[in-house]
Amino acid sequence: MAAVAVLLASFLVAGTPPPAHAAPAAQVADLFGRTVNSYGVRLVEWQGYLANPYVELTVRPPADVRFPVTIDLKAEGTSRLMMDLPSRLTATGATETLTFANAAESKVFRLAIHSKRGPGADERRTLRQSRARCTARPR
Repeated sequence: MAAVAVLLASFLVAGTPPPAHAAPAAQVADLFGRTVNSYGVRLVEWQGYLANPYVELTVRPPADVRFPVTIDLKAEGTSRLMMDLPSRLTATGATETLTFANAAESKVFRLAIHSKRGPGADERRTLRQSRARCTARPR
């Protein structure tokens, strides 16, 4: 039987409306071009590390920010969530940093989950994005 980890790709905690002063979020889309920021992604976990496929997600920066902009993506809550390289993996989750030169640019990253080697309930994890740096000079 397969366990499923549900990963919410959201800027803020689900169900909480963003404050009026919140920075605009980058758009995260799946392989079929569907925006997953609000409804999330399901990662299937089968027994054995070879059976756990990755999902490919595309990030597009918000159009109304100064460029270049750097966005950090953090899969929170477990070291079982992995991203493609270059990324960092710690006991609390994986982090990947993406830098965009302009609003037309998009970047692909891959996300997968390690097997927990045993039965268990489905898990909910959060993929949080934060705008780390805007390095452009004021116009």
